[in-house]
Amino acid sequence: MPLDYGEAFAIPDFWRASDLIVPLNGNDLDEQQLQKCTEQDTSLISKWQHAATPVVPVLKLELPRLEDFTFGLVESISAPESVVDSVELEEKHASENDDFDVWALDLGGDPESEAPLLATWDCFKDPNFAEEHVFLSEAPQSVYDAFLRRYQSMTGGDLAALVVKPDPFIQCLRMLALGRTSLFFGYDGSSGSFVRLQPDIKISGFSDGIITDISNACLGIGHNIHTLRTFVQDAYNQSTPRLIAIAAAFSTISEVIETFINTESESINSLIGLSSILRQPQQILRVSNDMIGGLHRQDSQWDTLSKIHRFCEALDASDPWTRSILRPLLALSAKLYTDHLGSALGIGSTNTYFGFRSLGFDHMSCVPLLFEEEIECVKEASEGLDLIRAHLPNHSLMSLQEVNITVPSLEWKFDWSDLERIQAKADAYEYDLYKALDKTTTNTCDHGQDPELNETWQPTIYDTHADQLPALLTTSQIAFEKDLESQHYHRGHTELIAGVSKTLHGMHDQVNDGSLLDPPLSITASMSFGPIIKAQARMINFTCLRMLFEQHELQYHISLQRRFVLLGDGVFSSRLSHALFDPELPSSQRRKGRVRSGTVGLNVGFRDDWPPASSELRLALTGILRESFQDSHSNAISENEDLPGGLSFAIRALSDTEIDKCLDPDSLEALDFLQIQYKSASPLDTIITSSCLEKYDQMSKLLLRMSRMVFVTDRLFRERKGNVATTPTKEYLVAQRFSIDAHHFIAAVNAYFQDDTIAPIWHSLEDDLRRIALRLTTTSTRCPVSEHDSIGQLQRLHEWYLDQMLSALLLRQRQQKALGMLEATFSIILQFCKFQTTPGSSVGPSIHSQYRELRNTIASFIDACRELGLRKGPAASRANDGTVSELFNAKSSAGEANTLNCLLLRLEMNGHYGKPV
Repeated sequence: MPLDYGEAFAIPDFWRASDLIVPLNGNDLDEQQLQKCTEQDTSLISKWQHAATPVVPVLKLELPRLEDFTFGLVESISAPESVVDSVELEEKHASENDDFDVWALDLGGDPESEAPLLATWDCFKDPNFAEEHVFLSEAPQSVYDAFLRRYQSMTGGDLAALVVKPDPFIQCLRMLALGRTSLFFGYDGSSGSFVRLQPDIKISGFSDGIITDISNACLGIGHNIHTLRTFVQDAYNQSTPRLIAIAAAFSTISEVIETFINTESESINSLIGLSSILRQPQQILRVSNDMIGGLHRQDSQWDTLSKIHRFCEALDASDPWTRSILRPLLALSAKLYTDHLGSALGIGSTNTYFGFRSLGFDHMSCVPLLFEEEIECVKEASEGLDLIRAHLPNHSLMSLQEVNITVPSLEWKFDWSDLERIQAKADAYEYDLYKALDKTTTNTCDHGQDPELNETWQPTIYDTHADQLPALLTTSQIAFEKDLESQHYHRGHTELIAGVSKTLHGMHDQVNDGSLLDPPLSITASMSFGPIIKAQARMINFTCLRMLFEQHELQYHISLQRRFVLLGDGVFSSRLSHALFDPELPSSQRRKGRVRSGTVGLNVGFRDDWPPASSELRLALTGILRESFQDSHSNAISENEDLPGGLSFAIRALSDTEIDKCLDPDSLEALDFLQIQYKSASPLDTIITSSCLEKYDQMSKLLLRMSRMVFVTDRLFRERKGNVATTPTKEYLVAQRFSIDAHHFIAAVNAYFQDDTIAPIWHSLEDDLRRIALRLTTTSTRCPVSEHDSIGQLQRLHEWYLDQMLSALLLRQRQQKALGMLEATFSIILQFCKFQTTPGSSVGPSIHSQYRELRNTIASFIDACRELGLRKGPAASRANDGTVSELFNAKSSAGEANTLNCLLLRLEMNGHYGKPV
């Protein structure tokens, strides 16, 4: 017969519970279980040792004998009775349970009302077995409470504490963590913190230490939340701009934490679970309150931002979660800073423009965000923008929207990808703006027109059809409300919310793995703001320089200083010298019985009354400036029209001591009151500043003295040369040598002043100006000037050249000794000329002392110049360092500022003045 292997997938009745198992339903008392838990382990061990050892039956197993063993099928062997009975019983059970659902197990009892029991071998062997808890931690809560009561009775603890259910107490802790009062916790206004309203509270299954620790943690969180709310509310109530942006950031942090606590703790029903949820909010709130604690109301906006920056920089490298929160917080705190920075550069989000100084940016260096070069770049760009607004109100920089250029906003970013995006945005903005500016010229604007009058009227809402008006208003209202709703998040709050949320959910480790490779926090502000600052500064500098060179003719006005103020125009210098010093011209003095007419002169040094009246000055000097100016210009200037810059003669403001020196017509200071005046108008006053005009006036006064000395010594030399004595006396020979030495000395010094100092330095200045003007007109795809080629740098370049001239003309403070020797030499020569030209004056033996004094003074002057030539002045140091010559790629050919060696070579090529008299 075929073998029956059975049904492999049949389900026997092994799923039925044994009839011998009886459900355990014992009621143990708490004290009895506690007593069993506290007994010595030896009783349990002895119990286990005396337990009955189960008897194992010994089965006799033998192999069949080989003589009786046969191979083949065994058909005569009948099945055992037990097997037959089990098969019949199984078939009976299968027939009885054909309609029974095998998977609907009846485990005995209601699963919702009875907790599942732990199945053990002891329960299987003894249905009445009651589980004994060896350790106290394994016992039920009631046993643990009984142990705590016994411990408190032994230590004298309070047994009358209030016992509450866990759920209400957990809800009170949730309210406390949210900074709200509840049944068990309240806020004490005197101490400024939350306190317990019920000092002794018991919860089943928890010790006093655990309840106290969790309550203290919630008290700290509630206090920090309340501190944040108070800070935010005070900031908004005071309407302090420096704190509103910071308060908005802390308000966002508080809102995210409250939402997290409300959401995550809603389904929590245990103190341990609530404690684990509050761990991350506790860290964030502690850091936030530490930052608030360092801020003071009396701090300025820059001091406040500096403190926040230092705090964030100190914690930036501590934990990943601090970077994800503190960096967006710092960016939001600097919102007022970036708004002012954008307004100063003309790229603010609003149309309101504030000047650089009105923003308080003079104290901007105290905020360690930008470098000094960038701060200076912002300052100069702001000043240039003021000039454009004043002189080119219709320029494209004043209305970037009209030329369809997207203005980049100043955003503080911290990772490399965002910083590269900012750089690309700045490059695109500069390229588009330069193309727009290159198509326009600065000469197209009208200064006399109001920019509002030039705007073309456009149709407004009043031109809309009546049927379209409701839809238009609805759309406008939706857009306005949407903007108000999203304004809180579009200004950097999105990053802050994301950072706080990731930290609360423990995701900062996975998200911020690459943050360690980000640039340091100390340079992120410069890398974020720098590209836009430099791009805008280049555009502003380009516009301002082109306005100065093309519209206001800067090069021409600077050349006027050389021609007239520095007496570089030969016609003007000659006419002025004759009008002031020529004794052959009719005097401008008013004399009785004589009418003054024709060309007259002041006859300085050949008259007794001094100083001249104002009418004499006008009569003697009228027409000299105007006629000299018109000789070099094809366009005639009318009599009523002023010369460029108001060029004219004026009276110099002098002190009382200087006025007393001017009263002597024979003194060197007799003409110090006369000034060639020039007033630079805006915007030329940004380059030709008042400081530059003072330096020009200082050089003009010295050159006017030198002009007088040249005229006097030339006349003296001609007179002595034409008056040859047949029998020359010793005094005559000394006077002859005096006039020759004086003439040689004055000619050498004058040639040094004009040819060796002023001329080469001025040529270098003109070359640099010409090079700048050529770069402004060069056609290229990028801006031809850099962010450093500003008006301020051009002004410093101009002033640096003037400093070189002052140093070469011995007008610096450190050169007063040499200048004093030079002026003393001039005075000796003028005194000698007075005795020579005065009728009836007797030279006598005093001519020897005058000549000796002249030689000694010249020798002292040469020694002083030689001493100055051995040491390098500050102007020469700057020239050699190249710090100034790099401005505008200027390549100065003036050489060393200290050119006194040329003067020494002119004065004593053969060592004449070093010989004894």
